[in-house]
Amino acid sequence: MSERSDRWLAGAAARAFPVPIGTPMAGYMARTGPACGSHDELTIGAMVITREDRRVVIVAADVAAVDSPLVDEVAAAAGLNRTDLVLCASHTHGGPAGVVPRLHPGDDDCGAPALRAAFVATCAAAIGDAGERLEPVELIFGTSQTTGLAANRNDPTGPSDPRLSVLAARAAGDALGAVLVHFACHPTILGAESRLVSADFPGALRRSLRASLARNDRAPVVLFANGAAGDVSTRFTRHGQDVAEVERVGTALASAAIAALADARPVDGPIVYDRLRVPLPPRSLIEPVAVWPTDFAGEASPAAHRQAVTRVQGAVLLAKLVAAGPDAIPPALDLEAWALGD
Repeated sequence: MSERSDRWLAGAAARAFPVPIGTPMAGYMARTGPACGSHDELTIGAMVITREDRRVVIVAADVAAVDSPLVDEVAAAAGLNRTDLVLCASHTHGGPAGVVPRLHPGDDDCGAPALRAAFVATCAAAIGDAGERLEPVELIFGTSQTTGLAANRNDPTGPSDPRLSVLAARAAGDALGAVLVHFACHPTILGAESRLVSADFPGALRRSLRASLARNDRAPVVLFANGAAGDVSTRFTRHGQDVAEVERVGTALASAAIAALADARPVDGPIVYDRLRVPLPPRSLIEPVAVWPTDFAGEASPAAHRQAVTRVQGAVLLAKLVAAGPDAIPPALDLEAWALGD
């Protein structure tokens, strides 16, 4: 590496993650069959950032979830230390089941070893591609506020986070080589009735932003990392549950990302990593499953109907979790954090 070691170096790349027709899909208990086609391509993007003798590799993938052993597997395949790797799931509900064995500890095991191996190999290949593209960059970070794109899915006036953040690598001549977009929202525009593989709004966001930022035959690699989206979705804000709405929301988020880039500031300082172990005290089952209604015909709106359905589904999962016993949930959770400069 001939460049000065105290400068940021960054490189990014993305690879397709194809899902064959007939693959079971993740995200909805009510889905009635496997994938029957694709609306858009799933991708795995990687952004490698180095400074001095430290490195962080951010991998953003169009899958519903990742688990801790998967981080170890990807790190080993890519020749990384685990502490160098941030593995992020977009949490699309239009992706395949089986990359992780279960999304909820009460679920049955749906692991697909061949699919998981393909995922690991694709991650490693994207990381390798990104590493080959390292170049001196200015690292910049910005935020913007969104309006009307996401809300609390239990109460539209309840807590949510409308902020969108961007981390971008700007090379010589102001060319953007990579843009990582961070936003907290469930990608559930396409509902359980859809059996088309799709990245949902993160895919539309990436396509729109990449096209908008293309300059002189060069377009940045755009990655999406979901935020703390536990109870944040488009349930009360979407205009429909079709591909047109996917494009509308994705395009609106791309506009918010452009606004964040316009106000972005340079990042300076070292790469720092730390980890904290958080105990998970057990909780008690308070309400029996039998108290939940099963007749939704009287619900006034699609959002209210969906709320009623998910309450029942949540109760079923809670009952399965209780049946699985106390060992289904680990006694502690490791939280890992990386800082870039300040």
